[in-house]
Amino acid sequence: MDPIVCKHKIPSDKRYVELLTNYLTNLLRLGGYNESTNTQVKDIVFAFKIALKRAIEFAYGDNTTSPLQVEFKVFSEKLEITIRDYGKSYNPSKNSSSTLDDYEEKGLALHVIEKTMDIVRYTAHHQKGGTLKLVKVLKHLKNG
Repeated sequence: MDPIVCKHKIPSDKRYVELLTNYLTNLLRLGGYNESTNTQVKDIVFAFKIALKRAIEFAYGDNTTSPLQVEFKVFSEKLEITIRDYGKSYNPSKNSSSTLDDYEEKGLALHVIEKTMDIVRYTAHHQKGGTLKLVKVLKHLKNG
């Protein structure tokens, strides 16, 4: 089966976070995954919401008009989410820590995302911005 692929280009305005969070929830429903019967689906949606908010904050700060691209790919057994910004690059090593107590708010957000998703990969681009790729294996989440 071909994946469901949806691409969105939005401004860097946090008002769009809820819109795309709802979109992801509905997209997962179309793929047969339901948040009302599976708490892991809620966790995935929450991790995406945190990731998108942080991408906007780190890349653009208070600028609400710069471009951001979000792509969802729902396969039969995995979900891939790609968030691409064109603002300042993020350095994940600045928020690394060996204990949860050492995390600041932004480091804690990254911790939650990493604990929820199976793959979290950030790539800084030489010219501007970066790409955050989130992958979650879904085969065990499918509603019967």
